[in-house]
Amino acid sequence: MLACVEYRSAPAGASANLTPLEIAAGASHTCARMGDGTVRCWGSNQYGQLGDGTTTTQRRPVVVVGIRDATVLAAGRDHTCAGLNDGSVRCWGRNDFGQLGASVKSPRLMPVAVQNLGVAEALTAGTSHTCVILRDDRSVRCWGLNDEGQLGNNKRMGRDTPVQAGALVNVASITAGERHTCARMMAGGVQCWGNNTVGELGDGMNVQRGLPGAVTDLGALEAIAAGERHTCARLADQTVRCWGENGAGQLGDGTATDALRPVVAMGVGMAIAVRAGTSHSCALLDDQTVRCWGSDAAGQLGEVRIAVGRVTLRSPNLTNVEEITAGGTHTCARLNNNEVRCWGANASGQLGDGTLETPRLTPVRVAW
Repeated sequence: MLACVEYRSAPAGASANLTPLEIAAGASHTCARMGDGTVRCWGSNQYGQLGDGTTTTQRRPVVVVGIRDATVLAAGRDHTCAGLNDGSVRCWGRNDFGQLGASVKSPRLMPVAVQNLGVAEALTAGTSHTCVILRDDRSVRCWGLNDEGQLGNNKRMGRDTPVQAGALVNVASITAGERHTCARMMAGGVQCWGNNTVGELGDGMNVQRGLPGAVTDLGALEAIAAGERHTCARLADQTVRCWGENGAGQLGDGTATDALRPVVAMGVGMAIAVRAGTSHSCALLDDQTVRCWGSDAAGQLGEVRIAVGRVTLRSPNLTNVEEITAGGTHTCARLNNNEVRCWGANASGQLGDGTLETPRLTPVRVAW
């Protein structure tokens, strides 16, 4: 759930408060960064991950308390973080492993400042850990659960304040999965670390790494996205390659076999963005439509079947899409008319349309 988006003002004639600039999805909640610098969230709120000062499930967006100048946003499984204009980071929600970075390990229902961080440029949140890229040298700092080395400091002790991930500098973007983390380098290539049981590090092995190591057989790329136990990359030729767990077909290669090295996601050409959820993946194509593959247990892939060779992709039947995000078992898209539409699981109100319904195959409009 990579988050590295340029801050943009609201389009002429639009209400700044109701103009979403960025969306991020957790396991069962969703958030949007708005044109006025606020953040609004909806869905599950058991641990305060909506940031409204309560633990009440919300079927429609609510305003996160105290956030007024957010420039970047990331959602983990049950926590959320925002980077602010001054380079500081605020986090809220579940905190049993210190994933909020606030020197405490109890849930926070409203945003708290990450301690001892420096100036952050980009932000990502995994299941129970969080990482940023610092602005000065574009090195990486991580905090939270570290049982599989996902913080990248060659230890397995969790940290509730930031630690440096290896000796990485000049990192272009970063993404976090369940227990692994990957960084795209400005000079090219991807470095990953953490759990590697099913090949989520893409190094041809299944041995855990406490320090960053290179993904093999990848080629020139422009974006990365980590799901729970798989990772995908958009290459410079606009194809998508994925690696790691594949039991639900989330790698898109037409098999259910885990891959220790990147494999081609079939039928996904002309991709301009890629996102990965728990066990599904989606790509935004250059014609502003969406293709998804993998687990469809809750309808998170969309209702339109698209057969390509030996694989079947699905689409939410949307056009004019500018951004996508993939959560646990739901998916959302931001359109160029300032609407956000979501589909898939909705037991916690994570689709934001004001209902608590059975899964939705057809995208519904978030009710601002």
